[in-house]
Amino acid sequence: MVTTALGQVFASAIRYIQDNSGIYSPPYFDEVPEDFVVPSMYFPVPRVGSRRATLSSYCSTLSMECWFMAMDEWEAYRHASGVQHCLLRDGCAIPAVGQGGEPSGWSVHATDPEVRKIDGRTVRLSLGLRHYFSFQREAAGKVGNVNILLASPGEVYGAWADATAGQRKSEEAQKEWLRKAAERL
Repeated sequence: MVTTALGQVFASAIRYIQDNSGIYSPPYFDEVPEDFVVPSMYFPVPRVGSRRATLSSYCSTLSMECWFMAMDEWEAYRHASGVQHCLLRDGCAIPAVGQGGEPSGWSVHATDPEVRKIDGRTVRLSLGLRHYFSFQREAAGKVGNVNILLASPGEVYGAWADATAGQRKSEEAQKEWLRKAAERL
């Protein structure tokens, strides 16, 4: 059985979406600033839910969303549908990345992705990342040090913050670059 940190699962999904979106600006996490760049992506904090899969196994689903924001609805649909197409082509298998960002050799299984319009310039891609495991008292069905069957919102948010820490640094660098560019004008 392969074990991984919950943050690695999030980082793998974010990387896959970025690599297949055609958007090159750093993504936004948790909230969108008033002066956001388009086209861009926004990742709200994921949610976790669990259910019994068989008599002795369970399935935890990490529900993720990515909002694609663009100048018009068609451009937003183009980016979201591109990622949706890639996921379906790849059998909804997202290659997992290791701690250093290198390929780990295994995949995270996603549910069929859905694309829906939020407003005139924003389209949402939603998917679930599934993890199947047997809940045994001695193994406790753990992924890394987080029991995702019983993960609290605080644990999910902590893993999300860890997974997006590097991206947040590049977002701050982009804001600084834009501020300096505006000063030069």
